[in-house]
Amino acid sequence: MKKYAAIIPFVFLLSAVAPRLLYSAAELSDYMSSSNIGEAIENQKNLAFTKELEQCGNLNLNEEDYDDFLNSANLLTPKNNLLILVDKTHAVGTNFDDIEYEVYDGNGRLKMTPETLKAFKDMAAAAKKDGIKIWPISTHRTYEYQKNLFSRSVQKNGIEHANRYSAKPGHSQHHLGTAVDINSVDNSFVYTKEAAWLSENAGKYGFSLSFPKGQEEITGYAYEPWHFRYIGKDAVKMQDKYFGGSQQKFLEFMHKCVF
Repeated sequence: MKKYAAIIPFVFLLSAVAPRLLYSAAELSDYMSSSNIGEAIENQKNLAFTKELEQCGNLNLNEEDYDDFLNSANLLTPKNNLLILVDKTHAVGTNFDDIEYEVYDGNGRLKMTPETLKAFKDMAAAAKKDGIKIWPISTHRTYEYQKNLFSRSVQKNGIEHANRYSAKPGHSQHHLGTAVDINSVDNSFVYTKEAAWLSENAGKYGFSLSFPKGQEEITGYAYEPWHFRYIGKDAVKMQDKYFGGSQQKFLEFMHKCVF
């Protein structure tokens, strides 16, 4: 096999390839402070491509893209706290119930991490200059809040509907304080000028649409044009360049092969 026929992944913990139902507090601490990628990048260029490593995914990189991809991943290492994989098979439990947050516009119900809030305010200010008004309607959620939300969804619409449109407690991106539902949680939002502006500009401020149209089999959730997650500008660029704009595919790859 040619050296550049596929990316040769860099793996810190091959055991992380198997899905984990719940991160422990210690695992999250290690995950968020990992910083060994520089050495790994140098070591991985000469690794044999094995069936085990192939689980990380085949990006079919061109030779000229190889170093750029690895350098991009290197830039993201200090930000891996923004790239924690939380989905239907990876949960964070109550670990994010009480971490540092700031409130939006004095509203105690709307909490975001400081970095997320700053980025959102910058994005909202830019939108305002273009005659667009955006605001958060749902941000951080505790485990208990999500538990009640999911339970109500099951009671109202049934378990199948709830699993498509709501996350089980511990499995919601909202636990992280970096996910924001913007303006509306109605599908009609997609036809608004605000949604069009976000589609065009959110990435410039580090926000990524979590559940795009046509990706339900990948994300496990129905299309939500209002649900954005802050992952940082560099991460959005990498997501768009190498993963077709799919946040889920990007975060899965980073989880399996980098962190």
